[in-house]
Amino acid sequence: MAIERLAPVRHDMALVGGSHAQRDIFYQLLIDAAHRSGRKDLAGVYLRDVQRIGFEGVQERTLYKEIAIAI
Repeated sequence: MAIERLAPVRHDMALVGGSHAQRDIFYQLLIDAAHRSGRKDLAGVYLRDVQRIGFEGVQERTLYKEIAIAI
């Protein structure tokens, strides 16, 4: 499952040269996987990660907004 593969390395993306845009896509995949698997607790953790990183306009983005409302 995506969560088991992506979650352990989510804080290390910048260390391997992940751009802001690449990290954003990475988190979208991770948050969507958590949401689809019914893990609202993890989706919330990952959404807080996104806010901490400082991605712009998170509340206006469709995937983030829909999942934030659902949890």
